[in-house]
Amino acid sequence: MSEEVIQAHKGVKKRGMVIAAATAAIGMVLGFGVGTLYQNNQGAQLAVRGAEQLAKQIDDSNIQIGQLSEVLQSASSKLGDGKFPDEELKKLGEINVPFDGNNLVGRGIGRLKPATVTMLIEYANGAAKANAQKDRIRSLLSHVRKPLETILDEQENPRVHWGVVVQGGPQGPWASMQPLPKAFPVKKGKKKEEEWPDDIEVKDGDKKVKITRYTKGDPVGSDPEFIPVNPGTEGAVCPSDTVTKVRRELNDMREILEGVEIPGQEVAGVRFLGEQLIEVLKRVGTPG
Repeated sequence: MSEEVIQAHKGVKKRGMVIAAATAAIGMVLGFGVGTLYQNNQGAQLAVRGAEQLAKQIDDSNIQIGQLSEVLQSASSKLGDGKFPDEELKKLGEINVPFDGNNLVGRGIGRLKPATVTMLIEYANGAAKANAQKDRIRSLLSHVRKPLETILDEQENPRVHWGVVVQGGPQGPWASMQPLPKAFPVKKGKKKEEEWPDDIEVKDGDKKVKITRYTKGDPVGSDPEFIPVNPGTEGAVCPSDTVTKVRRELNDMREILEGVEIPGQEVAGVRFLGEQLIEVLKRVGTPG
């Protein structure tokens, strides 16, 4: 071959190597792009499936929250009517809000909007608080059952728990509060124990002292006498801590479930937050 032909072959060979190298490079770039797109698509699909699952789980949880709200409302109504919420106490043990932080694991929530992620975390925290508060109310009602039943019963059948002993004071007669050893009913009944006692025994140091009940004459004498205290006035002076505790816990639960609507202090309840989340999650993956 002539020198000219040899040089022509060299040029063709060189251009072939350049084209091959360029083709390989393009193939690598395209391969990387396709792989990235595939991974992105996989992540997007995971987020869409996760949103569907979370919407269903939140819907199930909100059903339990609604039942819990109804039970608490019924319990409050019974307490207002002077009845112990025995049936509601049992139902509180059967209800559980099935949602917490574990429901968010493996759901691809990192691809959701930050506002949606924040709502999910708030809902999980709210559901956990609702379960904890429900158990707290159950424990409290079980613990104070006996004194609470007594308080509720005495709304219809009041009993005298306190007396006052009138004695001479620094500047004249004054009364000293005296808890009675045994309460007795206000209304006279047919049984002997339902009548007001003629006297009571109270401790004075290591001794027991008998104090008669005042009936007439000067209440201040050489021997002190006690006067029964109207039980209708006890709540104003010595309010029942038991009733206060129960009402406070019920109100705390109402705020967790239904929120706070005080102007300037508004807080969304977990049930309303769940309803919003269901609508948001159902739109994940849809155009627009």
